Amino acid sequence: MQMHSMGIPVTVVIDDFIPMVEWADKPKFGKPDAGKGLWPIILEKAISKYYGSYSTIVGGEPSKAVSAFTGAPGRYTNIGQLSADSIWKRISASNDSRDLISIGTKA
Repeated sequence: MQMHSMGIPVTVVIDDFIPMVEWADKPKFGKPDAGKGLWPIILEKAISKYYGSYSTIVGGEPSKAVSAFTGAPGRYTNIGQLSADSIWKRISASNDSRDLISIGTKA
């Protein structure tokens, strides 16, 4: 799979081994919806190999994965102290710039 490091293309080789929960016969990490395909598991495997292991991506920043997959710069913003209006202005500005936007919450 083609990924990017500091804008430079990097090839990440993905094998067909998917870590499974031994007693439940289901994937140990990413769990796609039934019938939706394996692509989330494959992308998760690619980014974990890129960063070294699955443990390095737990609770990670989506902006880092977006940068690795696309080669585009990413930006992380902690919105904890921002007003709703300020958050919306940042989202709108990114949207107007046609930036890829991902938003997450702590599990």
